[in-house]
Amino acid sequence: MNSIDPPQSSPAEAPLDSSDLTEPIPALLHDRVKRARQRVLVVEDDARLRSTLVSFLEDEGYLVAAAANGAEALDLIEQTGADLLLLDMHMPIMDGWKTVQELRSRGVDIPIVVMTAAHDARQLATELGAIAYVPKPLSLPSLIRRLDDISA
Repeated sequence: MNSIDPPQSSPAEAPLDSSDLTEPIPALLHDRVKRARQRVLVVEDDARLRSTLVSFLEDEGYLVAAAANGAEALDLIEQTGADLLLLDMHMPIMDGWKTVQELRSRGVDIPIVVMTAAHDARQLATELGAIAYVPKPLSLPSLIRRLDDISA
């Protein structure tokens, strides 16, 4: 019967000491750590776009939930909460306007980023009390920059 010797650790695999933990965190990792605390609720009726947004935001480190309309969003906010609402304006069942009205009537004060193709997006966001808007079609890198600016 042969015995298997345990692998020998090389000097490169030496355990970390406490001084290793004081090195600065690289910027990319720092952004992801910061984002990991952000719970984003994506509210979008287009299933493909919703799925793309969820995957992209999760890859960037956000905690993400998704809803296909405002009614689903209200239920999710009530059950799990959210730190930020990424909200489409034109949806069936409950559109963005009605969703915001319902949130406000329930006393829910959550930052909202409006996603819209409307030519008057800035005015629309202002009227809703949104903190920002992103134009459609979406640029995913621009979306991340906007979300990072908001959470800075």
